[in-house]
Amino acid sequence: MIKKESYFLTFDASGKTTGLGFTPDGTIPKNGVACEKSEAQNWQSFKVDLSGATPIKQPTTPPALSLSSQARKLIKEGLTISVNGSINLTATFSTESHHFLKLMAIATVISGTGKFPGGSDTFPIVDKGGVSHMLTVSQFMEINSKISEFIILCEQVIDGNSQKLPQNAIKTTI
Repeated sequence: MIKKESYFLTFDASGKTTGLGFTPDGTIPKNGVACEKSEAQNWQSFKVDLSGATPIKQPTTPPALSLSSQARKLIKEGLTISVNGSINLTATFSTESHHFLKLMAIATVISGTGKFPGGSDTFPIVDKGGVSHMLTVSQFMEINSKISEFIILCEQVIDGNSQKLPQNAIKTTI
């Protein structure tokens, strides 16, 4: 996968360079100007005369994100799951790594004991909005499998092994 390098310099009101940045998706901050890699490497000696300059018009629509960036954004936003059957709920669950690791640890305990950590039959799982949902083992395993599949499909896009983004809102019956 070929990635386009996008460098930018930032300036204060006097035109003095205040910093540099790199962006994988081409998004440049309002006080930034796109530049070549060589300019970014010598950024401390770079100065622009802004007196009488015409302000750069920012695009009204942001540039399209690459598929890889879109997949990362999906992971950051989470997965909305609507469940019907033994439980009725619609919630957005975090799919970021630290939350996912907790779910995987719980699933590991369940696979070894058939119960939640501590031996209970129900366990509270908190959604992205901070709402706690009391789930049974089978409900948890179904929701966890949907979250796992979503993350794996996103990672396939990030790794360049797929060109298809997963849906970030799904329905299931438990």
